[in-house]
Amino acid sequence: MPLNQEGKIRSENIAHEVLHGIGLEHTFKTAEPIVYKKGTTNNYMDYREHKGEKYHTEKWQWEELHKSPYTK
Repeated sequence: MPLNQEGKIRSENIAHEVLHGIGLEHTFKTAEPIVYKKGTTNNYMDYREHKGEKYHTEKWQWEELHKSPYTK
C-alpha cells in the first residue's frame, strides 16, 4: 500500500483495499456495470492519488457488494 509523506498509510487506501477484499473492482475495469475513465473520479475504487482525496462509492457498487460471496 502506498504511504503518505509522513510514511503512514492513507485512510482512503485502506478503504480501497478493504473494498477489494470484499469483492469490488476498480471503477475503470471494463467488466464493471459502470465504467469511468481511470483517474477521473473521487471514488474509493479509482486511482487518483495525485489529484486529491477519495471519498465516495456509488449505489451500483453497493449492489455489487450485496452479490459478493465475501459479504454473505
